[in-house]
Amino acid sequence: MREQTVKFLYFLYPVPSSAGFSPYRFPGMAVHLPAWFIFLCLGYYWCWAESWLRPVFIVFLVTGWYLARELAIYAHYGCLITPVVWLLALLFLTGVNSFSAADLREWLGTAYVPAALVLAALTLSVFAYDAWNFMKE
Repeated sequence: MREQTVKFLYFLYPVPSSAGFSPYRFPGMAVHLPAWFIFLCLGYYWCWAESWLRPVFIVFLVTGWYLARELAIYAHYGCLITPVVWLLALLFLTGVNSFSAADLREWLGTAYVPAALVLAALTLSVFAYDAWNFMKE
């Protein structure tokens, strides 16, 4: 039972502790929240134009939170990650008003749905690999 709980620690703490010498301490939330915002925008652009694709948005919501957490930890070691995430978040923030999910659907035509599903599957597979790699240790 204890062994099983240890394996799922990855999911028990969606925001790691920033106490002591944790790599999440800096930049931590300064990268985590903008990166999660990027995943939310990706989910919105790719899943909101079709009503039956909207449940797939949950994939971007959940996997984005955990992958943004990992990105925030990597940003502690790679100093260029922080400004890149901030720039991407700023681009998505300014592009929300000028670009919509319907525009993307119109531009891609019939390739919209397969592209959205492939992107969601890719995001989910990166998340599964990251969780598996964490639980393997």
